[in-house]
Amino acid sequence: MSKALTLSLLLSMIVLSSCGGSAGGNISENAGKAMAETACLLFDEEVSLGDMPSLTEDIMAEYGFENAEAIDTYLANVRGTEEINLVSEAARTHLETTCGDALEASGVSAADLAEAMVSES
Repeated sequence: MSKALTLSLLLSMIVLSSCGGSAGGNISENAGKAMAETACLLFDEEVSLGDMPSLTEDIMAEYGFENAEAIDTYLANVRGTEEINLVSEAARTHLETTCGDALEASGVSAADLAEAMVSES
C-alpha cells in the first residue's frame, strides 16, 4: 500500500470522532498528542496496518478519549477558536518528538501533517 493511501486511511481513522474526556492535563494538548501518536504509527515499520485500529483505541484511551471517534466531535466544537491552534501546535510538537526522524525521512512535514489532521474533520 502506498504511503499516501496509508496516510489517508490513517487520517480517516483519526478523524472519525465524539469527545471522551481528558486524561489529566489540557484537552487540546491531549487531543494533539493522541492524534500525533496515532499518525506516528504509520511511520513505525514494526506496526502492521491490521494492528493500527486497536493501537489507535489504546492511544485514545491513554489521552482520555473514549474512543477514536471522540476527537472529531471535540475538533468540531473548537473549530474557529484559538483552541484549534493549540491542538495543531500540540500535534506538531508531539509529531516532531515522537516520530520526527521518520517523518523527515518520508518527506513529510510535522507542521503540514498537524495542520491536515486538525482541518480534516
